[in-house]
Amino acid sequence: MSHALRVMHIITAQETGGAERALFNLLSGGLRERFHNLVLSLSDEGVFGPRLRELGVPVVRLRMRRGWPSPAAVFRLYRQVREHLRTVGGRLGNNEFVFRRNRP
Repeated sequence: MSHALRVMHIITAQETGGAERALFNLLSGGLRERFHNLVLSLSDEGVFGPRLRELGVPVVRLRMRRGWPSPAAVFRLYRQVREHLRTVGGRLGNNEFVFRRNRP
């Protein structure tokens, strides 16, 4: 798996809603073995964050408040996405993500 694609899942929160459960089901159902996954939760880790960590999936919490996020929170989001793109060999520019597979 050293050459597996890296995937960042960005989700609003890790509460018990449908999107959060769907992400957990995907990751617990085999997706975590095929890819290097990272879950970026815009608010907190909620119910599924600890369960994802138990599966070995890293979870990053940005602790953004609902409504208008602060400039600091937006910068934290930008920094996390930029760092992830740096590790996968992508770039962030002109509101477009460009990915390529990691090469040895």
